Amino acid sequence: RIFRIMSPLKDRFVVSFFGTFGYYHNPSVLIDCAKVLKNSKIHFVIAGDGELMESMKSKAAGLANVTFPGWLNQHEIITLLKYSHVGVCATPQVAEFFPNKAFVYLSAGLPIVSSFQGDIKTFIEEHKIGFYYPPNDAEALCKCIQKLYDSKEYYLDMSVRARNVYQSLLDAKRIYEEYGEHLENIVREYGN
Repeated sequence: RIFRIMSPLKDRFVVSFFGTFGYYHNPSVLIDCAKVLKNSKIHFVIAGDGELMESMKSKAAGLANVTFPGWLNQHEIITLLKYSHVGVCATPQVAEFFPNKAFVYLSAGLPIVSSFQGDIKTFIEEHKIGFYYPPNDAEALCKCIQKLYDSKEYYLDMSVRARNVYQSLLDAKRIYEEYGEHLENIVREYGN
């Protein structure tokens, strides 16, 4: 199902969001941004479901650059990310936690555009793997996306950094493997 949705978008610059549409993760600002960018090759895929789904669909009525594929399973999310260029972490209020979807975006090599503050904002800025925009600020969000769209070289550089940061700092398999080796060294050193 998701392949049929994404395949026609292969020549588009795809901005993706997935999750539950609710109080903390309200992606409706993406629709405001889609209205501004409706005459570009930028397409917004807003995957998931929740209490805000019907109001978001109404708000997006008539926009050809917005797709709502519904709730996706893990395999479908992977397919979505293969066709995507940017991952968005959206919240309408001041929030300082690191949303799990950021890890998924980075694992796919997607730059992150996020309205969350705190650790994720610092992490994005330190590693140059995306942008922060203030909550509900569609104009700022559009500028972040447009900047990545306008310069393929800049986008590709940020995408490579996103994947490298994930692999070197966040990949659970690698982290647990290194931690296991560390514990084995401690046991060898002090176990005798």
